[in-house]
Amino acid sequence: MNKTLCYHEENRTRKGNNTPWEAYGESDPEKYEVILQRVKSFNGDAGKEKLRRFMVNEIGDIEEWATQQLNDTRYASKLAVQYLGLLYGGREDESGKQRIFATRGGATGFLRSVWHINSILNDGPTKTRDDHRHHAVDAIAIASAAFTSPHPYHLSHPEGPKSLPVP
Repeated sequence: MNKTLCYHEENRTRKGNNTPWEAYGESDPEKYEVILQRVKSFNGDAGKEKLRRFMVNEIGDIEEWATQQLNDTRYASKLAVQYLGLLYGGREDESGKQRIFATRGGATGFLRSVWHINSILNDGPTKTRDDHRHHAVDAIAIASAAFTSPHPYHLSHPEGPKSLPVP
């Protein structure tokens, strides 16, 4: 549902993290109208929902959507942990140590930053999503953190991990 085909340069340099309305609505209304006309040609219920999202111009609507997305992600993470537990013999080992867990994205970002592992994929200090390798880098950060702390829940703490040795 959240996929739309677009030119990557337009998305990076013009739209960025803005809604279509924020990127084009006031600054380039003609282009915004062209974009809306394209989205109006999408078929089915997904097309209608996509159009509704493209037309959002009130911050309250955006905050409500962001909260829903966050809740959906949390629920999906919970289900993924349960499913992996079924596949691999439970969430805990025989001694009761948890071996399957989910982490907050902010904690993973913190680890990448502290350990300077964003540079694995690019020359800068920020995460790049140019290809799917960034998922592997996140997995390595999470797996490494699990071995540097006696308790993996430190990754799920709202304030993130405090101080972790470099693996």
